[in-house]
Amino acid sequence: MKTAFVAGLVLLASAWVQAGPRILVQSTYSDNVDPRRAEAIASAFENAVAEQIMKEFPCTSTVTAHDMQALLGHLRERDLLATTDDLRQSADQAFDNFAGSFGADYLVALNVIASGSQCSLGAKWLDVRKAKALASFIDSGNPDGPGVLSAIDRLAEKLVDEAAYFEICPYTGPVKIKIHSTRAKDDRLEYPVFCNGRDQQYVKTTSLSTMADTELDAMRTAKNQATGTVRYKSLESQKLVEEDPCHVCDSGRKGGWVYTEDQRATVEIEGLSQESSTAGQRFDDLRIYLKFGKDGTYRVELMAASRSGTRTVHVERKAEGTCDTKLEKPKEDYTVRVDIPLGNVMGPFPGTPQDKVLTGHQEFRQKDPISEEETTVNVEFQLHRD
Repeated sequence: MKTAFVAGLVLLASAWVQAGPRILVQSTYSDNVDPRRAEAIASAFENAVAEQIMKEFPCTSTVTAHDMQALLGHLRERDLLATTDDLRQSADQAFDNFAGSFGADYLVALNVIASGSQCSLGAKWLDVRKAKALASFIDSGNPDGPGVLSAIDRLAEKLVDEAAYFEICPYTGPVKIKIHSTRAKDDRLEYPVFCNGRDQQYVKTTSLSTMADTELDAMRTAKNQATGTVRYKSLESQKLVEEDPCHVCDSGRKGGWVYTEDQRATVEIEGLSQESSTAGQRFDDLRIYLKFGKDGTYRVELMAASRSGTRTVHVERKAEGTCDTKLEKPKEDYTVRVDIPLGNVMGPFPGTPQDKVLTGHQEFRQKDPISEEETTVNVEFQLHRD
């Protein structure tokens, strides 16, 4: 009997320290008639909520305060209860691990206040690291009848449904995104000038054309985190033509002058930056967020940065006119180190945080009203959670 009891405690302690979010369900209670009545309701409340959490979020390690009390109470007696060396060693290891990782990621705080024929129930889901309440509900029922048990079931279901919006168990799986963007813009500056006895016109035109392609192959491995690679290629062409009929020469004479500059730039980058690190270990600068709405849809938000690459620029310049036709650098080639930030919001997609599988395969078209850049985004993913 003792051997089976210690083995059960070992399993409970080992479950608490396993990978995945740790959730502690804890209750407080009071009763102006019989404290034992409120204690029994609080115990049932803890068990119902813990059961609902483990059912909906099997990735978590969930224990109640009563489980904790049992663990800590029998921690002192483990050597007496362990009847074999192997069992004693197993118990020591499990409890040492448990003692070193007591902190919970989430605290579910329950409250029971019984007074005569009325019992008020409260439930809050707290993010311990952020000191933030993610969900909060209240209900009530008769403490001496089935009404309070129905209220407990309602609260447990509401609490878990609301917590799902914060992705307690992470969605993982492949995500592929292709982004094609183009931009064409022409600017013209024109104004009248007077020289050599004539009214004339100064004209300066700038033409810009860009095209870029980005391909992201990623694997979402945890909440917001992902790993993968990115391939980026871009081509940019720019032409400037300045026609100045009253160009001032060094001698002071004014005359016609035309300046032309053609610039071509290319960028090719492969790979993600790894500037982020945790505990000395670097990882890809890639985040994929899931934002669930209450309308049965969600959005996928991408934030990433490529590793550093090279922007290769070739420039050709030419001047024609009555003077200043000799240029210092008629041709020039140079390179610049660059990295590419990625940020896109894609959606909405149909789905809720209660779904175990999220899939999407859509194309989105966007146009920036300021830069006039047109972008086509193709996204495909298949994510699942426990």
